[in-house]
Amino acid sequence: MPPPNREIMYAISNKHTNKGYTTQAVQGVVKYLFENTNVEELIALALIRNISSNRVIQKSGFDFLDIIELDIEEYNIYKLAKRKKE
Repeated sequence: MPPPNREIMYAISNKHTNKGYTTQAVQGVVKYLFENTNVEELIALALIRNISSNRVIQKSGFDFLDIIELDIEEYNIYKLAKRKKE
């Protein structure tokens, strides 16, 4: 992605799925970025057929935006904006 955008990807072995580790890691990275950098919003992509990744993204507070096609694959695209402190 063009600067200042950056990509973070994750994977977890089958031995450790369905234990909440990926959701916890995603939420930790989101919290760190919003609290310690000037990032104001994050975008997440997941293959439509990857149900687990879509659930992790949704559970982490991202809102569905649209479906996009990249390299002949369809992805759900999500967005999460930093909440303003009152």
